[in-house]
Amino acid sequence: MNKMIHDAYRKKVLKNATEAYFEGLRKKSFSLIPFSDEVIFRAPIAPGGVHEPIVGIINLYEHW
Repeated sequence: MNKMIHDAYRKKVLKNATEAYFEGLRKKSFSLIPFSDEVIFRAPIAPGGVHEPIVGIINLYEHW
Protein backbone atom coordinates (compact mmCIF):
# COMPACT_ATOMS: atom_id res chain seq x y z
CA MET A 1 0.00 0.00 0.00
CA ASN A 2 2.76 2.45 0.93
CA LYS A 3 4.52 1.81 -2.40
CA MET A 4 1.28 2.55 -4.25
CA ILE A 5 0.95 5.90 -2.47
CA HIS A 6 4.60 6.70 -3.19
CA ASP A 7 4.21 5.77 -6.87
CA ALA A 8 1.04 7.85 -7.23
CA TYR A 9 2.72 10.85 -5.57
CA ARG A 10 5.84 10.49 -7.75
CA LYS A 11 3.68 10.28 -10.88
CA LYS A 12 1.81 13.46 -9.87
CA VAL A 13 5.05 15.36 -9.15
CA LEU A 14 6.58 14.33 -12.49
CA LYS A 15 3.41 15.19 -14.39
CA ASN A 16 3.23 18.64 -12.77
CA ALA A 17 6.91 19.33 -13.55
CA THR A 18 6.46 18.23 -17.16
CA GLU A 19 3.37 20.38 -17.62
CA ALA A 20 5.14 23.39 -16.08
CA TYR A 21 8.13 22.85 -18.39
CA PHE A 22 6.03 22.84 -21.54
CA GLU A 23 3.92 25.75 -20.29
CA GLY A 24 7.12 27.75 -19.76
CA LEU A 25 8.26 26.93 -23.29
CA ARG A 26 4.84 27.74 -24.74
CA LYS A 27 4.71 31.11 -22.99
CA LYS A 28 8.43 31.73 -23.59
CA SER A 29 8.85 32.26 -19.86
CA PHE A 30 11.88 30.52 -18.37
CA SER A 31 10.71 31.41 -14.85
CA LEU A 32 7.75 29.00 -15.18
CA ILE A 33 10.08 26.02 -15.61
CA PRO A 34 10.66 24.30 -12.25
CA PHE A 35 14.47 24.15 -12.18
CA SER A 36 16.37 22.91 -9.14
CA ASP A 37 18.39 25.56 -7.28
CA GLU A 38 21.49 23.50 -8.21
CA VAL A 39 20.62 23.18 -11.91
CA ILE A 40 23.44 22.44 -14.36
CA PHE A 41 22.25 23.76 -17.70
CA ARG A 42 23.96 22.96 -21.01
CA ALA A 43 22.73 24.29 -24.33
CA PRO A 44 24.47 24.79 -27.67
CA ILE A 45 23.34 28.41 -27.89
CA ALA A 46 23.98 29.30 -24.23
CA PRO A 47 27.01 31.44 -23.37
CA GLY A 48 29.95 29.02 -23.36
CA GLY A 49 28.00 26.38 -25.29
CA VAL A 50 27.65 22.81 -24.05
CA HIS A 51 31.23 22.70 -22.76
CA GLU A 52 30.70 25.43 -20.14
CA PRO A 53 27.42 24.77 -18.33
CA ILE A 54 25.48 27.43 -16.48
CA VAL A 55 25.42 26.31 -12.84
CA GLY A 56 22.74 27.37 -10.37
CA ILE A 57 19.32 28.85 -10.91
CA ILE A 58 20.43 32.44 -10.27
CA ASN A 59 23.16 32.18 -12.92
CA LEU A 60 20.69 30.54 -15.27
CA TYR A 61 18.21 33.42 -14.97
CA GLU A 62 21.00 36.02 -15.28
CA HIS A 63 22.74 34.49 -18.30
CA TRP A 64 20.00 32.83 -20.30
